[in-house]
Amino acid sequence: MASAAEIKLSMKKWLNEELGLPFIFEEQADPRPSVRPYGTIRILNQAHVGGNDVRGAIDDHGVRTLKGVRSGAVSVNIFGDGAIESMQLARDSMFKETSIMKMWDDYGLSITTAGDIQNLTGLLETDFEERAQMDVNILYAREYDEDVGLIKHVNIEGEADGTTITQETIDLP
Repeated sequence: MASAAEIKLSMKKWLNEELGLPFIFEEQADPRPSVRPYGTIRILNQAHVGGNDVRGAIDDHGVRTLKGVRSGAVSVNIFGDGAIESMQLARDSMFKETSIMKMWDDYGLSITTAGDIQNLTGLLETDFEERAQMDVNILYAREYDEDVGLIKHVNIEGEADGTTITQETIDLP
């Protein structure tokens, strides 16, 4: 049941293993690695999929669990020599049976599509730096709790079978 942090960490671990390159989170405040090539990961968006989430039973504390499907897009960048080739290897690897099973079994993520590889090679100070970028679309499950509370007292007032009922309070166990 993936959170944003879990998605980023899962993608990072998987890409580290597949490519043998260091990957960092694009939003981190630390400096970029001095070693090249390296990669970055950034969640671009997350969306609710389908209608209402499935609502579980309310427990003894008035809490129920809801479960639903989410989609998201993750931007993957690789900087340094061989960036485009490394990105091609990453994209191809995403659709190997072993990768599909690992992503699902270990991380609860399903990669649905990998976008085009963009060649973003550009001038960095006095030399050109090879850079490749690709967006990866994923599906995952999300689980969260809702505290709906419990009914502790019921007040009854009205008429039943011709008899007027004055306010009566029933305490529920």
